[in-house]
Amino acid sequence: MIERVTICRDRNMPVAARVLLGNGTIHYFNLSPDISQRRISALLPMLVDREQYGDDVQRKRRKQK
Repeated sequence: MIERVTICRDRNMPVAARVLLGNGTIHYFNLSPDISQRRISALLPMLVDREQYGDDVQRKRRKQK
C-alpha cells in the first residue's frame, strides 16, 4: 500500500516521484517533466506494482479485464 508520495519538480529536469510504501521501502521513479498531477496519481500504483512484483502483475490484470 502506498503510504506517502513526494513529487519533486525542477525546471528542465525530469519529475521525480519518491514513493514510501507501508512496508517501509522507498521507490524512486523519473517521470516526464510535462506530466500532470492527475496522470501521476494514475500511474504510481501501476509503477509500484511493477517494481515490487514484476511485469507479471500487469499481464494478469489485463487478462482479468
